[in-house]
Amino acid sequence: MSKNLYQRGGVYYARLQVSGAERRVSLKTTDRREAERRLKVFLTENSPYHGTIRRSFDDVVGDFLDEASSRLKPKTIKRYEVSAIQLGNKFSGKWWDGVTKRAVVEYIDERKADGVKIPTIRRDLTVLSQAAEWAMERGIGGANPVDEIGKRQLRYKKPTFVRPNEQSIEATINAAYGNLTPLARFLRHSGMRLDEAATLRLESVDRARKVATLFDTKNRRSRAVTLSDEALACLPDHGEYAFPSRTGEPYRQASTNWQEAKARARKTAQKEGWRYTPFRLHDLRHIYAIEYLANGGNLYALQRQLGHGTIRQTEEYLQYLSPEEARLAVDRSAQIPA
Repeated sequence: MSKNLYQRGGVYYARLQVSGAERRVSLKTTDRREAERRLKVFLTENSPYHGTIRRSFDDVVGDFLDEASSRLKPKTIKRYEVSAIQLGNKFSGKWWDGVTKRAVVEYIDERKADGVKIPTIRRDLTVLSQAAEWAMERGIGGANPVDEIGKRQLRYKKPTFVRPNEQSIEATINAAYGNLTPLARFLRHSGMRLDEAATLRLESVDRARKVATLFDTKNRRSRAVTLSDEALACLPDHGEYAFPSRTGEPYRQASTNWQEAKARARKTAQKEGWRYTPFRLHDLRHIYAIEYLANGGNLYALQRQLGHGTIRQTEEYLQYLSPEEARLAVDRSAQIPA
């Protein structure tokens, strides 16, 4: 039986999801053949596809970018492609009609949690909105989910970082599934951004020199990142990507899966009777920076490691050190040339 057709008390009913909401109506017949005929009419009249083939997110955005490349500047298309990759981390593999207002709000929240700035999120939503308009013009989809997002969703207050205790860090990393565990541990011991680590290719890692070269960074500049023995131990011996998903592609939906790991770690803490401190996946980068300075690191070397545009960004980590640790870090930075 079709998933759009079901029986209740012998009478056939039709059901259909439109913009994330399920609609159900009685077909007012107990005859299967007649129900299928009426179902076809119902779907043709009510489906956002109006009888066309159901499309996936990847198909719609891919076709939109192909068409846009013939009328937009190469630089603009490159920016769109970057946003498409970020959107794909959330929506790749889903049906286009699954990209609802609720799903887009989740995307915004996850990007915020990763420390992504509002202007960057807006650029991603611009691509999604234009793809939605393109799809609507061709009768592929219904409403534009970005138009339904309120201004409140794109207001942003920088989250306050509360340093978690070591027990919370280890419990959460160990509670993660698949390659999220080594990825999280790598973030802690390298200071990389999530996007940088998730797309890291093994060919970019020089194990002898203990260096990873990043070519697609936030500020569009190549950067060499020093890898500690702990970071190197997180990397596999072979493969294309350092932390692939089951399909072999870069790890996707890390932030969503991290929320699930935190929930499992919290339950463990409650069961064992210790206090759990929740933290974001992006906070592992902060933890790396604080520990780096506390253990004798130099501010300017840390700036290069993290890829900060200004030393002022790096200096913010001094507030998480003891007064003596902060004084020593500043003194070391004054003595050692940048």
